[in-house]
Amino acid sequence: MTKLALAGLSLSAALAFAPSAFAGDFSGLYGGIESSVDVSDQSVKVGGLIGYRMEPVPYVVVGVEGSYGSHVEGTRDIEGAVGDFGGEWDITGIAGIVFGDDDQNMVYGSIGYMNVSYETIGVVGSTSADDVRFGAGVEHQFSDLLSFRIGADYAKPAGESTYRIKAGLLVNF
Repeated sequence: MTKLALAGLSLSAALAFAPSAFAGDFSGLYGGIESSVDVSDQSVKVGGLIGYRMEPVPYVVVGVEGSYGSHVEGTRDIEGAVGDFGGEWDITGIAGIVFGDDDQNMVYGSIGYMNVSYETIGVVGSTSADDVRFGAGVEHQFSDLLSFRIGADYAKPAGESTYRIKAGLLVNF
């Protein structure tokens, strides 16, 4: 291996294992709580999320997050049967632009896979449906440790469109 290749490999390893040295305000591991309300049927979902983000170039954030939540209230008419939504999980990719005074704000878009469990009349036990979820929102950092986000999502699990307004409180590690 040439000295130039070895130096490039060493620099790549240093960047990979020491991201905090080059991290922006929205970079790193985070987790939090999130709640959403479906606009169509006013069902409410509460849950938690965990994710990781990085700034590959200044003011541009990319990342991935996963969440799990439970529908605490609300039913839905799914193909002629009343459905009670249960647990829901997703894995989502996020891309955002940092802006504002002291770079404390981010507008973002998201796309991901979701799966929701539900029970319908005439079905023994529960079943599940999955779909692609699209979303957008804005996040504000109060400090290096704490941020708040508000956004909206769209998906069509079980053949029924869901438009959700959501809010979350995040802790950055």
